[in-house]
Amino acid sequence: MSGHGNSGQDNPAPKKSLGQHFLHDRGVLNDIVDAADVQAGEAVLEIGPGAGALTEILLQRGARVTAVELDQRMPEHLAQRFPGAPLEVLHADFLELDAQALARLPRKVLSNLPYNAATAILQRLLLAEPAFGPQVLMFQLEVAKRLCAGPGSGDFGIPSIMAALLARTQMVRKVEPGSFFPPPKVRSAVLRLDPLPLAPEQRAEIGRFLDIAGGWFRFRRKTIQNAMKNAGHPAEAITRALESCQIDPRTRPEQLPAQTLLDLARLL
Repeated sequence: MSGHGNSGQDNPAPKKSLGQHFLHDRGVLNDIVDAADVQAGEAVLEIGPGAGALTEILLQRGARVTAVELDQRMPEHLAQRFPGAPLEVLHADFLELDAQALARLPRKVLSNLPYNAATAILQRLLLAEPAFGPQVLMFQLEVAKRLCAGPGSGDFGIPSIMAALLARTQMVRKVEPGSFFPPPKVRSAVLRLDPLPLAPEQRAEIGRFLDIAGGWFRFRRKTIQNAMKNAGHPAEAITRALESCQIDPRTRPEQLPAQTLLDLARLL
């Protein structure tokens, strides 16, 4: 597969520095749009449209697309590729957008995420106020497994806790390297995340908790008691909290459900 789009024009070459792997497999592209249940006339957000393969299918389905793209070559390329289409391209880093710009974006999100920033982008989407709606996103398969993992599995960690507390997550499909140009060295997966109906203060609390839990999971092979001590919590507070939640102090952090870990943090 060369870097040519379906409409025959030359696409800019993928940039290694931006972690670009352009998805060109129409079966996968259609599955992403189907999983998001995109309707004609609906406004959608695409993060990192690249050369516009997913954008093309969204526009064919009658969606109105707002795209956020870091690569300064792409706004002009997309404007030329889709003249007169209901497409707005913001040349920006999604992670750097201020709260006002974020609030103005459409709430349904589709993206073949840049793998080097995927988890950070997801955290921003899940903690945003007002809340985003359904998100159909491409991740490295390893990251997708972490987002879907439950306690006690080797994949369970901070991404799993974030997903469990903030969304309902389902695997849509796995994607082989050959679906991209250039092919990445890893397999990928598409997930659909439906944010849970939480109050703004609940989301803000979970955002603060993820930082605290990050301190505990730096010591994931230690017991929860020692992990909390190493993260700087006072010994008496730890003992009280563990007793109150009826947690054996010898349990490891990765064996505890996300909600239990949040309850524990509330007692410190």
